[in-house]
Amino acid sequence: MTDGHIKGKRDLPELKRWADKLLDLTERSISKIVYKQDDHLSFMAMCFLCKQIDHLKSIIKLVPSRDVILVARSMIEGLCQLLWAANCSGDLPLRWRAYSVVSDWRLQKDMSIRKGKISSRQDKLIKDKLREYGPMFLKKKYKGMTIDVNNITNDPFQNNWRDGYSIENICRLVGGDTLYEKAYRQFSAWHHWDASGLGQAIRRNNAKVYYTSLSEADSSMAVAIGFQCLIQTLEIADSKLKLGIGDDVSKVKEDYIKWHQSRNNFV
Repeated sequence: MTDGHIKGKRDLPELKRWADKLLDLTERSISKIVYKQDDHLSFMAMCFLCKQIDHLKSIIKLVPSRDVILVARSMIEGLCQLLWAANCSGDLPLRWRAYSVVSDWRLQKDMSIRKGKISSRQDKLIKDKLREYGPMFLKKKYKGMTIDVNNITNDPFQNNWRDGYSIENICRLVGGDTLYEKAYRQFSAWHHWDASGLGQAIRRNNAKVYYTSLSEADSSMAVAIGFQCLIQTLEIADSKLKLGIGDDVSKVKEDYIKWHQSRNNFV
C-alpha cells in the first residue's frame, strides 16, 4: 500500500466531517440570499454556490468510489470560472448569463427541425434577446456583421461564453496552476477514459488481474478539493451577496488548515 493510500485511509473520515461542517454553514447561509436582477455577478455567485453544494454532497455519497474525482474535477472548473468572472473588470458575468440566449436559440432551431411546437411569444422573446446579446458571442469571422435573426443559416455563435479561453487558461489566470496540474489534469485521464486513468483501477494479485472502482486515496483528495472549491465559492458569495458570515467562514478555514498542519498534510 502506497503512502497516498495510507494517508487517504487515515484522513478520509475526518475530511468527510469537515465537509459536512462546511455544508451545514453554507446551506444555512443561502436562505439569506438577496440580489438585484441586473447584478449579474451576484446571480452567477448564487448559482455556482448552489451547484457546488450539490457537488460536494455527491462526493460524500460516492466515497470511496473513484468516480468522486469526476465531480471534484467539475468543482475545479466552477471555482476557476467564478474567480475569473469575479476578478475581471469586464463583462464576464453578463456574458455567462446572456449566453443562455444562444443556447435557447439553438434549442429552438433543433425543435423546429424536429417539427416541435414553438409559441409565437417564445419565438419573439428569443429573437429579441438574440438581437440584444447575440453580437457578444459572434465567431471572429462574423464580428461586426449584422445578423438577421429571422434568417440565420449557419450557426455564427461561439461554442461557449468564455470567448475563446480554455479551462486551463482560466485556471492559470486566477492562480490555480497547482490545482490544475496536480488535480484537474490528473483527473482528466479518468474522465476521458485514457489508459493511464483506467490503469489506476487495475490490481494484480498473484496471477489474477482485477478491476476495482474503490480508492480511499482518490476519495480523500476529492473531498479535500471539494472543501476548497466550496469554501472559496462561499467566500465570493459572502462578499457579493452580503451574507454576513465572513467570520464564520474564516474560522472554519483557519481550523481546517490547522487540522491539516497537525497531520503534516500539504494545504
